[in-house]
Amino acid sequence: MFNEFDWVSFATGGAASATLLWLLSKLRGSSFPPMKEFDGPTDQNEFYHNLNHVIQDLNQLCKQNPDLTGPYLVLGNLFRIQVEIERSADIHQNLLSDTSLPKSMLDRVHLELAKDFIALGAEEQAKTTLQKVRDRSNVHVVAQEKLIELYSKNEEHLKAFEAMKLILKKKGTWRNRKRASIFLSEHAKSLFESGNLPEARKAIKEALSYDKRSVTALYYQGMIELETKNYASAIKPLSEVIRIKPEYSFLALPKIEDAYYGKQSFMEFGKLLEELREEFPEEPMIGVALGRFYRKKKNFSAAEETLQDAVEISKTHEVAFEELLTLYEETEKPG
Repeated sequence: MFNEFDWVSFATGGAASATLLWLLSKLRGSSFPPMKEFDGPTDQNEFYHNLNHVIQDLNQLCKQNPDLTGPYLVLGNLFRIQVEIERSADIHQNLLSDTSLPKSMLDRVHLELAKDFIALGAEEQAKTTLQKVRDRSNVHVVAQEKLIELYSKNEEHLKAFEAMKLILKKKGTWRNRKRASIFLSEHAKSLFESGNLPEARKAIKEALSYDKRSVTALYYQGMIELETKNYASAIKPLSEVIRIKPEYSFLALPKIEDAYYGKQSFMEFGKLLEELREEFPEEPMIGVALGRFYRKKKNFSAAEETLQDAVEISKTHEVAFEELLTLYEETEKPG
């Protein structure tokens, strides 16, 4: 809420009082300490009281210097903080009508007007305004982040990915590559659920090019292969899901079992389960699946030991209790 100001634009716009400088530094981020030169208010009522005074000072400054853009920009931001969104939007729209405005400032005004539209709930107008920010602008990344917020909110995952690609051109960090993969994976999920498997497969491939350990991408890669009866190809990505996130065993293991049954390799499934249990002895769902496998093989002693271990790991694990009860019922052994 407080990180709203174009400090440079305001600072180059003209003089300001010490109080105004202090308040703007406070508004710049609540986690930042006050500037040492000033003893500012700590009480919230006093804060907003001073905010009103700052707005009055800025109004006066704008009247005295109508050609300066910076103070108008900050004034609009202050109105938005006071939830006077219409007044903020009016200021920013009036600034856009100035044909002499430098392109860099025009980009900033578009960004601030988009924030006004978001606050007003006019999301489509916000998107259109954000898209006017030039690629070369120093606020381009911020504008794309705002677009991503809007696209994500409306589950427009492909559009969020396209915005993320523009950010990657300037900030190709691992974190941003991971975010790009997430948006593509969610898009692939939507395609899969709508039955568009060829496009889902393409989206998954691209998602994994950004993050080869994306659990969502790997899961849906396995699901696509399973759906198209490529059972052997389904097993590897689904197994990788468990190795990356063992707690997702409950999701991936039933699909892996389907794949092994599909390729009629039940014993291979048991071998994989034994490997996974050795790797992740504290994951109860792997123990449950292995215990169920032993029970189906009629190896009841191994099934009992494995399921009891799973119960011991997670004493509130209902599935483990149910499997153990099924085993006892099948062998007529009291629990």
